[in-house]
Amino acid sequence: METTTSQLVATLHDRLPAGASQFLTASLPAAVATTAKAIAPSRPLRIAGALAAAVAAYRIIKALTAPRALRTLARVGPLTTIRVMLRGLGFMETVDVLNEIVRQDAERRGLISPGEPIPGAWLAWFGNWTVTLANPADVKQMVTDPATFEKVMFDEVGLDLQHQFFGTNVVMSNGEEWKRHRKVVNSAFRRGWSTHFFGDVGRDLVAELDKLAARNGTMDPSDWMHRAALDALCVAAFGDPLHAVSNPDTKLLNLYHDLLRDIFNQVGNVLPITRLFSRRTTQKRIQDFNEFLFQIIDKKSTEMRATSSIDNDDDEQRARRNLLELMIAAARDETFSREDLRANLLVFFLAGHDTTANALCYAIYLLGLHPDVQAKARAEVLKAMDLDKEAASVPARDAPYPTNDQQTQLHYLTKVIKETMRLFPSIGNIPFRRVTKDVTLASNGMTLPRGTITVVDLIALQRSPRWWGPTANMFDPERWADGDEAMHPTDWAWAPFSGGPRICMGSQFSLIEQRVLLAMLLARYEWNTVGDEAAMQEMPRTVPGLLLQPIGIRVSMRRRE
Repeated sequence: METTTSQLVATLHDRLPAGASQFLTASLPAAVATTAKAIAPSRPLRIAGALAAAVAAYRIIKALTAPRALRTLARVGPLTTIRVMLRGLGFMETVDVLNEIVRQDAERRGLISPGEPIPGAWLAWFGNWTVTLANPADVKQMVTDPATFEKVMFDEVGLDLQHQFFGTNVVMSNGEEWKRHRKVVNSAFRRGWSTHFFGDVGRDLVAELDKLAARNGTMDPSDWMHRAALDALCVAAFGDPLHAVSNPDTKLLNLYHDLLRDIFNQVGNVLPITRLFSRRTTQKRIQDFNEFLFQIIDKKSTEMRATSSIDNDDDEQRARRNLLELMIAAARDETFSREDLRANLLVFFLAGHDTTANALCYAIYLLGLHPDVQAKARAEVLKAMDLDKEAASVPARDAPYPTNDQQTQLHYLTKVIKETMRLFPSIGNIPFRRVTKDVTLASNGMTLPRGTITVVDLIALQRSPRWWGPTANMFDPERWADGDEAMHPTDWAWAPFSGGPRICMGSQFSLIEQRVLLAMLLARYEWNTVGDEAAMQEMPRTVPGLLLQPIGIRVSMRRRE
């Protein structure tokens, strides 16, 4: 048996990472000998067992060993990553810990000078070895060349629950399939978004906040913005609010929040084995939520079959159509199934809710910490909307909100939004891409072999002193130039909505919603931020997961005199 295993190791030697052959030489004979004593198999079975053990060992070692072509990069390995993940830290705290480990490794390797920021590219392990990018040149290269940097699908990295939930849509597809979805979905998004989608929800919101202000209470902006954003999203997506602002404890809302916690569980995503006992529960929640979406789709499809064509809508009429109506109309001449509608409605539902809600929460939080910025933003709102001091005292049902034209004049408020999303991007990464051929990174000339997985770390990119100077971690809306209202990367050091051909289609939806709701709050209230120690130091704690949802923030609001 020793001869057989030695021959096996010799045969696999050139295919194994460094050190693997020594590991097999030392451990495999003993493992096989123990098995042989226990079951006394025939010689062919012993050889087959040795081969199976060797293949298993090879796969484990390969998964845990950094790829040879990428070992010059600073890195944080799997055991360290798992150990940090199991500490149960929030997303932002986890990123800070892992990135500091990478920075120290880069110092030890002489890749950066002592005290310098994290380098623009490093190797990390998220179930697979991944090249993490935080250099604007590489970010631009990745997002503007989707043929070379192809999106990684959930099922390709073992996230089958996410694949089951999201399905195939305009976000989770590549090549011709992506073009097919994009043709329909882009048609639905190629429109203005009427501010009434957000203004009516804003009136429901201020009606509730007036009660808090009257009793000098504090509010959790994360909770309220998630409820308001969900109502606005539902009105825009399929025409009906869930009334989450006034009734937050419904069965459907609880299902939705439980499902999001399941899907975005960061430990479960890196170590799928931890889902062993919760998998069936998650699958049931997916089934229940899909039934809700299918009911909406079927109802809207039936209604539209009974109405005249919407092709003759003018711009104003089109701006008031909900997304599902426009997708159904655009899909009439395409092979677009009921499941295709579900998958694309879902991705808009998720992407348009939590991301915008988190952005609004952080904007309220930062405005409460910086009263001078708050006062300047309020003055702009009052001027653009032509409001006098009586505007704050009107009943909530009549609370003014910006018109379509007025919201485009809120240039300083747009700076506040962009600066907020620089410091606290709603999602911390531009999702995984896999290179389809050998490619040279624009920033450092390093070659990434075909099959390498890449990801953009938006926290490292958008807070790096390399690109933003010594005030990189400070909130300063004045760093943004006048104009440039579009939420699109310019120098690629800012990319919370990604960029290139696959830029987030809902970016304008999010921008208009943020302008409208923040303008309504600024016109009606003054506020200051309170909360725990981390919140008051402008580094609030975050929940575990993949989204930057803060915890420990409170805001004290009062009606303007």
